[in-house]
Amino acid sequence: AITRGAVSMLYDDGYGERVQLLSTQQAKRLVGMLRGMVIPFIDAYWVAAFSLLPLQSKAKTGVMLSGHLPRMQKIAQTMYYESKVHTIESCSADTLSNAISTFEFAGLISRTPMNSREVLIRAVPLSDGESALGGTGPFTSILDAIKRLDAKRRNIVSDPALHSGPKIV
Repeated sequence: AITRGAVSMLYDDGYGERVQLLSTQQAKRLVGMLRGMVIPFIDAYWVAAFSLLPLQSKAKTGVMLSGHLPRMQKIAQTMYYESKVHTIESCSADTLSNAISTFEFAGLISRTPMNSREVLIRAVPLSDGESALGGTGPFTSILDAIKRLDAKRRNIVSDPALHSGPKIV
């Protein structure tokens, strides 16, 4: 086995190297680092889902993505200053745009090109209990996405074994 810092490479099975953490303290530091890299994405996706709630009442008209993206960023910034999201990276336009694409893929919203530069986004109306992708999607509605992402973001920071700082409420 080859030792590199906090991990020891055990073997390479063709799908990638399998590693073993050398100590509990090193494992906590490594998991903490990885958690720090993931939290901004979970927060950004949560903010993006949260910002889509008003679209449910505007399902027929929708909003222009070019106007909605700055709104999402403003919501994320406000939530950061109110300590509702963990990092300022959650305000990234690229990450918020990727969240919109993910929600489109999940069937929660639809995009309609209006001209060469404008895109209209709308919430996809779902019947009660219907999943966005006919039962195979990760979320059943925008509200379900908000609840599930919020649970994940709260769990990731509230684990006392991984986090010693203040908890987000």
